[in-house]
Amino acid sequence: MSRRDTMRDPCYSGILLEIGRKLHEADRLAVARGLALTHSNIRSLLVRAINEANGAQ
Repeated sequence: MSRRDTMRDPCYSGILLEIGRKLHEADRLAVARGLALTHSNIRSLLVRAINEANGAQ
């Protein structure tokens, strides 16, 4: 499946939407606590989510 086809998949689109919502929520909570999320923090969270989705522990 090409990247273009993947973006048209409703399941994949839903997953991306949910990831975006979680990132927004995490950023909002961080700001409320006087913290700032960096690209490194976000990358770490995404890698962890991908690994869990793939069944890694």
